[in-house]
This record gives sequence, C-alpha cells and structure tokens, in this order.
Amino acid sequence: MVSEPIVQFKGISKRFPGVQALRDVSFDVARRSCHALCGENGAGKSTLGRILAGIFAPDEGELVVDGKRLHFANPRDAMAAGIGIVHQELAFCENLTVAENLCLGQLPAQATFVCRHEMIRRAEMVRGSTRRDGSATCRSASSSSSRSRRRSHTVPGS
Repeated sequence: MVSEPIVQFKGISKRFPGVQALRDVSFDVARRSCHALCGENGAGKSTLGRILAGIFAPDEGELVVDGKRLHFANPRDAMAAGIGIVHQELAFCENLTVAENLCLGQLPAQATFVCRHEMIRRAEMVRGSTRRDGSATCRSASSSSSRSRRRSHTVPGS
C-alpha cells in the first residue's frame, strides 16, 4: 500500500532579479523518508527549502503538505503547520546540541527554564525515532569534537 506523500512540490518556480532560481520543480516526499537535494551552487536547493519553510513564496506552482494546499506568509506560519528549516551548517550554533539547534526560535520552556525533555522529544520527533515507551536516544556532535556523545533520556508522559 502506497501512502500519500507528506510534501508535494508541484510546478514550483521562483525568480529573483536577473536569475531564474527554480523552474517548474515537481517532486513528492514520502512520509518518514529522507531526501537529499544535490546540485551545484546556485542550483536552487536552498531556495526550495526556503519556500517550504515560508521564507520565500513561489512565483508559480503549489506546495501541498499532508494533502492540503498551503501558502505560507512567513516562517511563523510554516512553523505553526509543523514545518521548520535547519539551515546549512554555517548557520548552526556550534556551541548548542542538535536538539537545541532544531528548536531555535521555539525553545520549550517551563516558567523561565528550558524544558530539556520536551526539546529532546521534539528533536526525536523530527528524526522519527521516539520509541513507544517514551524513551529516546539523542546523538549530538560538536564541530570542535570528532566523536559523538550519546545520551539516553526518558520523556515523562509520552
């Protein structure tokens, strides 16, 4: 049984002054799949990601997420629909964990403190590896360290 794609790009085009960044881009992303966009500098990879994240609006075409045609006015609208973007590594905060980078702009808090369990749960949801018992494994690596640290956390109430 083939399920409906979670994200569909249909005929997406985007122009900037002096350049056609995207021309009639169409492809589907299956639920719980991973895709890589490969191409030379200037091929439009980041532009397509920014359209999905609500940073840019397409000049033509449509974006379908979970069966619904969506038009994001801004990144906040995309985040409300469950879509965010992790920019290329130069935009990462190398002093933060993977979970912290994924939650930038929306750090979960209890009172005035960051709720680390919720932050890790969100990161694991993005990765799709939260177990039924609520336990989750989060790997993080610092660019200043060549080895990964592995931490195991149990998320209460999951």
